[in-house]
Amino acid sequence: MTDTSVTFNPNTNSSDEGSLIPYPVLDPRNEEELAEESMLDGFNRSGGRLNDTTTHNPLAVFNRTLARLGSEILWYVNKLPRALAVAYLRLAGVQRSLGQRARVELTFILSTAITSSYQIPAGFEVRPDATLLSSNDIDLTFVTLEALVITPGNSSGSVIAECTQVGEIGNVPAGVLTLFTVPYANLSEVRNLEPAFGGSNPESLEQVESRALEAIRRRDTLIVKSDYEQAAVDFLGSGSRAIALPLIGADGITYQIGSVHVFGVRSDQSLPSEAECNDIQARLSGLVPLGTTVYFTPIEFIQIEVKVIVQIFDGFNPEDVFDEMRGALQAFLSPTTYAESDYVNLNDLKFLLRNVLGVRRVNSVVLNGLGQDVLLPNAKSLPQLTGGYFEGFTPDQTLYTYAFGEDTSMTGEVPDV
Repeated sequence: MTDTSVTFNPNTNSSDEGSLIPYPVLDPRNEEELAEESMLDGFNRSGGRLNDTTTHNPLAVFNRTLARLGSEILWYVNKLPRALAVAYLRLAGVQRSLGQRARVELTFILSTAITSSYQIPAGFEVRPDATLLSSNDIDLTFVTLEALVITPGNSSGSVIAECTQVGEIGNVPAGVLTLFTVPYANLSEVRNLEPAFGGSNPESLEQVESRALEAIRRRDTLIVKSDYEQAAVDFLGSGSRAIALPLIGADGITYQIGSVHVFGVRSDQSLPSEAECNDIQARLSGLVPLGTTVYFTPIEFIQIEVKVIVQIFDGFNPEDVFDEMRGALQAFLSPTTYAESDYVNLNDLKFLLRNVLGVRRVNSVVLNGLGQDVLLPNAKSLPQLTGGYFEGFTPDQTLYTYAFGEDTSMTGEVPDV
């Protein structure tokens, strides 16, 4: 019989592949091994009389059925060490985030000004217009968290609503939450003037383990730059970003001995509110060594508008190519992932766009109206793509255009390349 004692190999992890923590495999056997051992045991115990090992033999079928059940039990048993570790980490203060629901401010607009109070009850449902979304997230629903009372003489009012689904899927852009199924007299329009924010996906076990290992290494005391940044990310939520700068005072500029200033941005690229900054600053202050002052404020955004002229290969849909170009730029210029640098480099963007499927040649790239790099003035500055205008020529010299963002009428001299 196979030895089923606990095995442990720090270089392999068959029970939880991809885990940052090596877990012991309590029993490494699989279904085939269990079936073979059962048949061999039956052969030995019967003195060799049960010797038919063909797959259609009733005894073999019975053994394989039991082996399958046993293998499923072992699969769960081998998950036990990881489950116990996660439970222990919870007791140690590292708890798995189950995600957050996005919130948004909804503006209710009446057809005319009113002479008496007008009320929308809490729980009012609003859904996104699918034609305004880049994806088909039409099953999203937002509900108001409290009643809205519009006072006499006014024709509009605002209230906070929350997505019924957990996750980043609820971080919808501005202007898409317009549909409501329950009609109200004199209610003509509902709209979100700002994007929804705060929605985050549940943490994976790997993310929890990574956070736990970092917390164990820090021992609840922030010492090096990465300690401050990781602690701030823990408070902001998975996928967010923080930059810690030593010797920077409360204003984010002035030199101050014994201080650390941490700048942060949420995972959805929105900036934390003043109340959230105060809360995170207070929590960080409880983790710093004696004599150290810590500050927390939002990242500084440097807005980037891009104008691009490209040549498109024959056979490619220009709109699809433009969508890919936009996606590539948004991913590259995301403030949550952009590499620390003093500039947004023009040549980096040209190289990026040359590798977009369907782009034959990048004729020119203009940033903020100029054909040159954009300066990021200090270490707390990160780029944010706010708009773009694309021109694409097909081999027959047909011109296609594409615009997105806040300003779709960007100008600027297009340099020859």
